[in-house]
Formats: sequence, C-alpha cells, structure tokens
Amino acid sequence: MTKLKFPSKQLDNINIKIRIESLRSLIELIKAGKEKKKDEALQKINKIKDKIEDEVDLHEVHTEEEIFELEYVNYFEGKFECSQLENTATYSIIPLCYMLFETNLVAFASIAKEHFCIELKHNELVGGKTEKIKKYLSKLADIDVSKIQSWSSLKDLEIIRNCIIHNEGKVNEDFKDYQKIENIVKKYMKHISVNKPLHENENYIIVKFSLCDLFLEKLNFFFDELIALFGFDQNFYFGAEASQQILNERIQAKNEYDRSVEKAKETYSNRMKSL
Repeated sequence: MTKLKFPSKQLDNINIKIRIESLRSLIELIKAGKEKKKDEALQKINKIKDKIEDEVDLHEVHTEEEIFELEYVNYFEGKFECSQLENTATYSIIPLCYMLFETNLVAFASIAKEHFCIELKHNELVGGKTEKIKKYLSKLADIDVSKIQSWSSLKDLEIIRNCIIHNEGKVNEDFKDYQKIENIVKKYMKHISVNKPLHENENYIIVKFSLCDLFLEKLNFFFDELIALFGFDQNFYFGAEASQQILNERIQAKNEYDRSVEKAKETYSNRMKSL
C-alpha cells in the first residue's frame, strides 16, 4: 500500500499529549478548589458552633453539617462514597475525556485518508462514529484499533459518557446500553458505582475523579500504540501552536465545569426546599 508524506499542518493540529496533560491539570485544579471550599465550609461550621445560644443556632449548625456531608463527603446511598461536588465535576470531565478520544480518532482517520490515498471518507460508512473509524482504518488502512489493549476501556468511556449526556446519568431503560453499565461497574468497582442520591428514587452513575485519571492514562496508551501502528514517531503531534491550544482547552473545560456546578446547585436547592 503506497504511503504519502504527511502535510505538516495536519500534524500540528493533533497535539494529543498536550490536550491530555491540559485536562489532567484542570482535574488537579478542580480537586484543589474542592479541598479549599471544604476547609472553608468546616471553618464556617466551627464559627457557628462557637456562638450557639439557642435552638435556632443549633438548627443552623445541623443544617450546615448536613449540607457539608452531601457536598464534600457522600451524596449517595450505599457503601460507595462520593460527594456531590466530585460527582458533578466528573459529569463534566468524562465528556471531555471522550471528546479527546473521538476528535483525535477522527483526525487520524483524516490523516489515513491522505496517507494511504483512500478516496472514501470515514463518515460515508454506516454506524456510530468510533465504530465507523474502526472499520475504516481496519478495512482501508490495515490498522485494527480493536487490537490496541485500551480500546475496550475507551469504549466503556463512550458508554459512560453517553449515559451522562443523553440520560442525565440515570441508569434505567431509557438508556439503550443500561445493561452494559453493570459490567462496567464490576470492571472499575473502585472508581464507579450506581446508586440513588439521598432524597431521590432514581439510580445514577456515580463517578470518582480516579476514573477520569484512569481514562486519561488509557487515552495516552491508545494513541501511542495507534501512532506506532501508523509507523510514526511518538513526538510528531507536538504542534507549534501548543501554548494557545492549551489555553483554549482549559477555558473550554472550565466553562463546562462552571455550567455543571450551577446546574447542580439549582437542583440541590430545589431538593432542599422539598424536604
């Protein structure tokens, strides 16, 4: 199969490792911010305790302690503990992890088209986007991505992401792959679970930061192996405009996180009013 020299512009626009490291940095910032807010909330509770004079003050302490437990310790029934803030954050981070997977996979499909002189475009095939690209690379470029060890894990990421985006994280029959969630939970039982939030009757996916970290590692391994299958040097995707791309990625991720936090606050406020 004849191969062509790659256009440098395509390579400059990949920047996989830079995007992964940028998202990893954002996760660390969110963790640090959560811990800072946790300390501030504890200080607030302690100040109120120091000034208790009557039943009203005592009730305020109990209310603040209950809010603290939900926001910073555990928001769900069962033994698997995850705070509301952590789960809210991961509901934004998981789609960002998947975005890195999908957009860079599309980029490699476009590069394969040029590299192997393929007339057909990957989006002319039938199926979901990642499955179309898998078929495209396998049939037309002789690159079987399903043989890359982390492929199955990234398909798990796809299912989790779809549940969050298309079914608000609810695990029920409205989500077409809800039965696959059980196997995913067994596979990553230290990092993900399914249970009801306190004061609710619906089962939701519960995702810890550690699962996001794990998927970022899988993304790293996957694209390193894909690059090797193409026959390229692993450093080829560090583009000249990396600094600006890092900034753009962080701004986009931060905006998504802020929107999710506002939505969670609104939902939480409504739940507290109904108590």
